[in-house]
Amino acid sequence: MESKADFYTGVGNDADWIGSVMIFGEPWHVPLEILIQVNKSTYEEAALDFIRFSNGYIPDRGELWPHPWSDSRMTDYVYMFDHRQERVVMFQSETSILVDPVKIVQGFTLEESIIYYGTPSFPLMRPDTKIQTEEVIKNNGYITSAPL
Repeated sequence: MESKADFYTGVGNDADWIGSVMIFGEPWHVPLEILIQVNKSTYEEAALDFIRFSNGYIPDRGELWPHPWSDSRMTDYVYMFDHRQERVVMFQSETSILVDPVKIVQGFTLEESIIYYGTPSFPLMRPDTKIQTEEVIKNNGYITSAPL
């Protein structure tokens, strides 16, 4: 229940952070309206509504990056609207894959939901903590692979 989630439009270093929630970040708690989107604007609006409803963090309200780590690699769940595929993809910090979040909600396994192997790169949100993020990843045994 206390799983964090970050929301982006785009995938990679140029992605735009929409906001974050500190609870209910699991795909079964995120409204299906967000997960099924094929339209960037509609995805962004639905994500903002969910973040507001969850008392999350939105940069447009002047709120800063809410995590002590420097990018989303350590956030429990990351939802991104992939412009190339025109769909929402999900990254989970415990894996090094991108998956289809709708399939996860439908009960498919991670292996059955894989879209792409590899840890995506994310925008650097707190340059002052980059070393800390690398140390946390190493100390917790997270897998780091080549960025997408």
